[in-house]
Amino acid sequence: MHSPRVRMPRDGGGWSSLWLLAALLFGCDVSLPGHEQNLLIGVEPMDATDVTFAERLSDGEIPVEGDAWLTSLSTAFKKSGAEVTFDLGSVRDIHAALIVADNNDRFDLQISEDGEKYTRLWKIDAVKEAGMRERHVDKLNGHGRYLRLRAFGGDRSISAGELMVFDAMPKKFPPDLVRFRGFPPEVPGIIVCWLFFVCVLVFALLCEPTQLLWVRVARPVSLLLAIYCLWHLATMEWPPPEPVQEMFRATVALSALALVLRGMFRSQRTLHGHIRAGLVLCGFASLACFYNFFAPQFDNAAKGRKTYVHTWDMRVYYPIAKYFDALNFDGLYFASVAAYRSHGPGLSERALANVHLRDLRTNQMTTGDKVKDAIDAAPSRFAPGEYDEFAEDMRFFWETMGGGYLASLRDHGGNATPAWFWLTHWMFKYTKASEPVLLAFGALDPLLLLLLLIAVYRSFGPTTALLCLIIFGTTEFPQFGSNWAGSTFRLDWMVAAGLAACALRTRRDNLAGVLLAVAGLIRAFPTLCAITGCLALLIPQLHFSKLDFQVSFRRFRAVALSGLLTVGIAAVLAGTTFGWEQSWGRWFHKISMHTDEPNVNHVGLRTVLATDLHTTPRQLERAGDKAPWASWQKRQLENFDARKVWFYAICALYVAMVVIAAARMRPEQAAVMGLLLVPVFFYPANYYMHGIFILPMMAVESATGNRFIRGRHVAPVLLLWCAAQYISYVKTYTDERFYQQSAQFLVATVLLVLPFCFAARKKAREDDAVIVAPASKA
Repeated sequence: MHSPRVRMPRDGGGWSSLWLLAALLFGCDVSLPGHEQNLLIGVEPMDATDVTFAERLSDGEIPVEGDAWLTSLSTAFKKSGAEVTFDLGSVRDIHAALIVADNNDRFDLQISEDGEKYTRLWKIDAVKEAGMRERHVDKLNGHGRYLRLRAFGGDRSISAGELMVFDAMPKKFPPDLVRFRGFPPEVPGIIVCWLFFVCVLVFALLCEPTQLLWVRVARPVSLLLAIYCLWHLATMEWPPPEPVQEMFRATVALSALALVLRGMFRSQRTLHGHIRAGLVLCGFASLACFYNFFAPQFDNAAKGRKTYVHTWDMRVYYPIAKYFDALNFDGLYFASVAAYRSHGPGLSERALANVHLRDLRTNQMTTGDKVKDAIDAAPSRFAPGEYDEFAEDMRFFWETMGGGYLASLRDHGGNATPAWFWLTHWMFKYTKASEPVLLAFGALDPLLLLLLLIAVYRSFGPTTALLCLIIFGTTEFPQFGSNWAGSTFRLDWMVAAGLAACALRTRRDNLAGVLLAVAGLIRAFPTLCAITGCLALLIPQLHFSKLDFQVSFRRFRAVALSGLLTVGIAAVLAGTTFGWEQSWGRWFHKISMHTDEPNVNHVGLRTVLATDLHTTPRQLERAGDKAPWASWQKRQLENFDARKVWFYAICALYVAMVVIAAARMRPEQAAVMGLLLVPVFFYPANYYMHGIFILPMMAVESATGNRFIRGRHVAPVLLLWCAAQYISYVKTYTDERFYQQSAQFLVATVLLVLPFCFAARKKAREDDAVIVAPASKA
């Protein structure tokens, strides 16, 4: 028995989509107006090369005029030369054709009788109007069985929504067509993200002891459904597109927030073990968020596949560390171009003018022809035979990165301290750049993260460790095109600061001093952690005479002396190995240049004060400015100079707030809190703020039960903050994104620190006096 045929309405849009869904649900065949003589309707492609969703070309669902280039209705051609082949089943005559494709893309429709020799049937040109646009042709004289649609021009975003061919001219041509408005391709994934949150929310609400059978059954079922959502999200498209991953980071943070709030309210009626199980799931999901759902993120052009190695980051830090004596902080890009010319594909004198690179001596962009003398002199900076070895190392990068090798010369170079380069110099010195070597070094960061989580678990308890992990993966701060997964020693200073807090918690003060010094020696910013941690040891003594001053001062002395000794040893090692001026002197000069000029991905108080929302690049572009980013940089400097008084006033306010809070906190809490001052005083790049993932250690168990001392507010504020960061990615330019993240940081800092300022001074004193032994894991 055949299903009844349903003729589609001609109104198009959303109603036709609903009509189509209803027809499919009731088992009806669907007749689409205009497709009565279309030979391709319902024909599956027999072959597709570098094309995704090729079946959409013949499914009968045609995008509306002007629709976006990539939707649920479009077929994407990954590059020029990508092609789709159809088998009509028999040799047919083709007299007319119609295509709906992106306006500025060009295609060839080819025909063949045997599937081997193809001839052009229709050259499809671009049109002016933006978006998906119809092109049609009649009076064709084609004869064949196989049709091939090949992309051969346009921009990098090539797509087509529908292809129609006719063996006889329809009564009306072009025919009346039912049109559909496609939705963005990430919508199904975003729906799954929200389903994950709903499942975890239901699980959290049901985490209480009860004899009701439906609750006892629904609780594990909701958690299993959340696990299924995570699995389904990974298998829909691996890895999910970036908009889906951004949404998933927000929904994982909201899911953890629901679990935390459930554990805080009606605590006596909460199954805390079940809450922790939910946090374990969120922790695993956050790892997937950070590590690109465990899929490789970067191209290996030499082997035509993806790689886990962060080649864009390691092409900077690996050679500088290995050849620091020759490259120092300013020679990498000159030597990279020189090696490309002498040992690689080569560059003519004329081609040098098209190589855009950053002159690391001045931090300014330039072209190769303007710094040709420095490029020609680069080989002489190396010891005999060392330049050839450097060129072979760089060969790995230009072969792996393809065109990205020269494009990466615009980065700001290596900004780590000489102490960091001293350590990695000896790590890399006897190695050769290759994928296995860099992959092995890249595995050190996940191991450091695991070490930190174990230490936090033992010192602060499992819940704090899980919260650190969740915030690690759900904060947007390390995201800028990609993150630093696959790099070497990018988490090192954060892990060192976190381990120092664990050492302070367990009263291993000498170790804490060493770790605080190591964190500061790696990236300088964490020095603030040492200052705030020491303040927490000293300031209470000015107020509370009953405290044991000798014990507290002895702790301070142990931390300070061990830290200073570590700094001295590291400074001497780097200075004597590389030379004092060549290492520390040039590093200070390089860092000072970063603070003098506006950078688009830097966050903090300076970013907020320097930004004028009426003169963003978007607004300047709309006003007709031909160089909006250059004008933006100039206005950033002018705005900050005009508002410097506000900068110093707000800095003083934040310092006062932190000092008052430190007087009411334990040293491990205060040490972690020091990270919050980094974007206030300095002008750090966005990824340095990834360190907020250790902030859950600001909340510790209190002997007196004072909720402010315990910091119950810390986890909810951090998780809500991570979820709110998603807003900064919604239809924003890069400068707008980091302006929003900077403003969020300043607000979140107040919300985190202010409750500690209002904590009862007496309670704080009692808490410090009672807690002598290491904290339990409860």
